[in-house]
Amino acid sequence: MSVQAKAIAPVVSAEADTPPADGLSLEEAIEESAADIASKLPEGTRVAIAAFESPHGNLSGYIMDELKGALVDGSLEVADRNNLEYVYRELNFQMSGDVDDKSAQAIGRFQGARYVITGQLLNTGGGYRYRLNGINVETAIQESSTRLNVRNDRAFKDLLAALQTQVLVTRTADYGTGEKAPPRTSRTFLDQGITSASRGDYDLAIADYTRTINLNPNDSYAYNYHGYAYLMKDDESRARADFLKALQIDPNNAAARKNLNWL
Repeated sequence: MSVQAKAIAPVVSAEADTPPADGLSLEEAIEESAADIASKLPEGTRVAIAAFESPHGNLSGYIMDELKGALVDGSLEVADRNNLEYVYRELNFQMSGDVDDKSAQAIGRFQGARYVITGQLLNTGGGYRYRLNGINVETAIQESSTRLNVRNDRAFKDLLAALQTQVLVTRTADYGTGEKAPPRTSRTFLDQGITSASRGDYDLAIADYTRTINLNPNDSYAYNYHGYAYLMKDDESRARADFLKALQIDPNNAAARKNLNWL
């Protein structure tokens, strides 16, 4: 399943002459919550958006993409959302907007993020309640929490109606070398490697994971990804060495331990 949401309630359509509930527009809520998170983190901090629950899967995807853009504008590095399905599969999680803090922490750690975000947009009948939580991956402490009312106005109704009839495509991050390309950090190579692995191109994935490790030799999850790619190429010797190295760096790396147990 490729949608990071589950239906929580039917959409309630107010009559055209019903005044909208008090609150912000959806775009204002996204911008305000992103600004709050960015204000709490050092510039360049890597964050992962783990899940967002809303009445419709396409709406969840739209919010996650808009939130990513707002966080990047706030000088944060955001893990490639296009890799979420692969990450969920590797962690044996269900692709659902209903993600608890422990699962979100695991998703963030697996993506090499310091900070992981989950959210909800709940239909309250006359309007919507927007919630966004930010969790420190290492400490599991919730460091930010946004609660805002969103208007169920004409603009929101038009957006929801449009999204319900569209096939929403999440673009993979641009890993090129143009002016708009992201900095070539260890984490962008990690994202690029995950994308290649999810497509079955394990040689290219290994090359990118190797770049990640060269830039950050203490990245336990890069070693795990590196080993998994070798495992998919039936090179169990190299895979075992990588999984053991991942566990040497981080004994709590559950993904590496699971993969090692397969051998």
